[in-house]
Amino acid sequence: MYKLFVLSIAVLFGCNAFTQSYSNNWVFGDSAGLNFMDVIPYSFNSSIASYEACASISDTSGMLLFYSNGQKVWDRNDNVMPNGDSLNIGGLFLSYPSSTTQGVTILPKPGSDDIYYIFQLQSENGPPENYGLEYSKVDLGLNGGFGDIFEKNIDVYNGYLNEKMQAVKHGNGQDWWLSSMQTSTNDTTVCFANFLITQDTIEGPFVQCITGLPDLGPPGAGSTGQMKFSQDGSMLAFTRNSYILLFDFDRCSGTLSNLKSIFNEGGTYGCEFSID
Repeated sequence: MYKLFVLSIAVLFGCNAFTQSYSNNWVFGDSAGLNFMDVIPYSFNSSIASYEACASISDTSGMLLFYSNGQKVWDRNDNVMPNGDSLNIGGLFLSYPSSTTQGVTILPKPGSDDIYYIFQLQSENGPPENYGLEYSKVDLGLNGGFGDIFEKNIDVYNGYLNEKMQAVKHGNGQDWWLSSMQTSTNDTTVCFANFLITQDTIEGPFVQCITGLPDLGPPGAGSTGQMKFSQDGSMLAFTRNSYILLFDFDRCSGTLSNLKSIFNEGGTYGCEFSID
């Protein structure tokens, strides 16, 4: 059985990371960084400024490649990449780029050694017709191996998506599932919007709505906070006000099943699975 831990520190930042070496470096907050290559993690300085949304990615050996707050992109030397500004993340908050918890995610393009997607959620920033999911593309074969953004703010989906966004490998071991959440008419229903990222295209959204959940009261009460996949991708945890929802996840079909819930009277915002 998986053990689920609710982390108070997760309230402070919504970093998206993945298993194995991709997640060896976390970059978040105000100039913060953590490296997990050794038994005892060590800190390092970065150039990031983020309120919540942040993402970083490392190579197969665990070396930091680049990172983003959904508005700017920095290379491994902490310099803004060419074309690495003015990404259209939403949820702007005071002097920081975004209060969208999991508003940015970085994924390697299937079948490529150099191309990476940066997915950003755009909401609460500008007119509703601009809401949705966008991507920008990084080519690490450019700029002397430090990367260059050659496509920026490309629409994937037009429509409001809440601040949860996570990714997990497809069952074929090559493609990716990118999962977010649509706004539903009431808090007794959650609707997941899954996108399939393949070598050739981005498909979706594939929408799955799950009904009959406990009523949380005011509309939108279940939309904030995080969702996280387990290390092997077989389960999804989803914070929902006073509940954590647990689902089984089929990495081949992208469907959720076998709902369980954990009640936490104090409320939940961040969550994570233990490594085993």
